[in-house]
Amino acid sequence: MSFARSPHPSAGKQGLSYRRPERETLTLKLSARTHALAVILLAAGAVFFPTCSLGRGAISGVPEKHDPASPATVTVRPLEIDEVLYNPGMGFADFHFGSGNPPPPGEYPPQTVAYVRWTWDELEPAEGQYNFDLVDNVIREAGKRGETLAFRIMSVYKGSPPKWLLDKGVDSVAIGGDLFPDHNNPVFFDYHERLLRAFGERYAGKPEIDHVDIGSVGCWGEWNTACCGGSKKEICRRFFPTKENKLRIADLYFRSFPGTPLVMLDGGPVEYAVSRGPVGAVTASGTMGHSARTGTTWTTSTSQRPETR
Repeated sequence: MSFARSPHPSAGKQGLSYRRPERETLTLKLSARTHALAVILLAAGAVFFPTCSLGRGAISGVPEKHDPASPATVTVRPLEIDEVLYNPGMGFADFHFGSGNPPPPGEYPPQTVAYVRWTWDELEPAEGQYNFDLVDNVIREAGKRGETLAFRIMSVYKGSPPKWLLDKGVDSVAIGGDLFPDHNNPVFFDYHERLLRAFGERYAGKPEIDHVDIGSVGCWGEWNTACCGGSKKEICRRFFPTKENKLRIADLYFRSFPGTPLVMLDGGPVEYAVSRGPVGAVTASGTMGHSARTGTTWTTSTSQRPETR
């Protein structure tokens, strides 16, 4: 494979253009500092980075030849390895550090990204009082494990959104132990924007953050009303964001988290989000679990697809 120097599109520095053989059509731009793949696939979706650095166990390479007459071109032959590949963001995501019941150490796959979901009331238990300590502690724990953090904020799960928000006149419907708020209420939207802006000001662009999941909409932040049933279904549909508000919510994330990779589940306005910038989309993901009764188990992955423009 050959690399030729060219300006990097976002870093403003010299990059490396990766030219594959003729029968392959994918072209990537890589950082001159790293020589690492710029496209990575996560359990949460496909995310596209302008640059990334070599991780533990990453594929390395040695220059094959250097033509003095063409100093801008270096040919590199990657070295074959037998160990697990730890390129940044590639492979498993560490969901809530094993979600309280991780597989035994011998069966726990190595990971480079911790993926955590928080409810709105966990992150803002009182108006304007943001629980940054909760996030910072997880960042530190992830760092001890050699992982960066990816996260989602949920407005429908375990009683969220916060009571103080509902007390301001935001309507909601009870669904089991959860509350589904009116996402179209101007008060909901206003405080939704304040929440994202606050966390973006603190974490956007930081190397400890791998990506942010564009959620905070619908059941479990998954852009749907699947947790609503019976007579509550129609109310949830009415409280679900209108098409216009879906786009406005996507805009909130792009404004709040500049320089941070974003992903979105397929139920969201993916095509619009892609038009705003690089974003990953996923319809489902596989998971690995463990219990004393069943041992290590898997769910199947389905229809993961990257979205770029």
